[in-house]
Amino acid sequence: MANTRDIKKRIKATGNIGKITKAMEMVSAAKMRKAQEKTRQSRQYAQALSLILSQISTAVSIADIPLPILRRQPVSGRQLIVLIATDKGLCGALNNNLFRYLETYIRQNLKASQIEFVTVGKKAGHFAAVQGYQLVASFHDFHDVPTSDESLAVTRLIIDGFVSQKYDQVFLAYPKFINTLTQVPTIQQILPLTKEELEEFKQKVFVPQALEGFIKEYILFEPDPRQILEEVIPYALEMKLYQALIEASASEHSARMVAMRNAHDNAEDVQKGLRREYNKARQTQVTNEIADIVTATMSLTLK
Repeated sequence: MANTRDIKKRIKATGNIGKITKAMEMVSAAKMRKAQEKTRQSRQYAQALSLILSQISTAVSIADIPLPILRRQPVSGRQLIVLIATDKGLCGALNNNLFRYLETYIRQNLKASQIEFVTVGKKAGHFAAVQGYQLVASFHDFHDVPTSDESLAVTRLIIDGFVSQKYDQVFLAYPKFINTLTQVPTIQQILPLTKEELEEFKQKVFVPQALEGFIKEYILFEPDPRQILEEVIPYALEMKLYQALIEASASEHSARMVAMRNAHDNAEDVQKGLRREYNKARQTQVTNEIADIVTATMSLTLK
């Protein structure tokens, strides 16, 4: 009897786990949809910024404008990595895949002794501390769908460090959202702006050749391009960081939704197996009880 009692307890416990994981799956699905909508909206804003920079780069050479934020000459030899991960677990291999990819990238392209970290998410801060990297700042407990105000604090820290020549390069590491089942670890250099990236501003927004000549000859920038860039480039960097936070948020909720769905399905499979085991144990128990009754009856009859 103890055996069947234990199995019944396990069936009940597995059922409770299945209910919890199903609820977490539904919550993550709702959060994922909000993050996806924010991602779509932010891409439209990023496209508008690209249009502005495309028009400026058509009229003047951005790379030749002497702005501290456009500096490309190395000074300190140090790099800053902004690592975006999650605050909580239960999201499959999302964080581990990002951390492994980042470690490989550092080993192949950078020197660990010259790297400093700014982390977003408790898991990112824990990774940097365990690996022995120098941690400059750690941000956590952002909203489920991060806001622009939250990204602004991180952006200011990045820009101040680069403009003050504390860092020569700034990288962004985060899980890029592709779809519900796919999140790709991504490392992107955001400072200094590379020539290839400046050239992309022209390619992202199509400008006909006739319009290029019109822009150069007839469009006047007020104030001058330098002052415009002083304002627009920080906004573009803030937008990049905000986009990465939204992508990471959508990736987190998608990965957690899939992980909880798998956990719920596994709980149901375990519960079915336990029910079969319980039925077999109960059948064996009933058979033994019948055999005992028959044996006792026969012994009384023989007497």
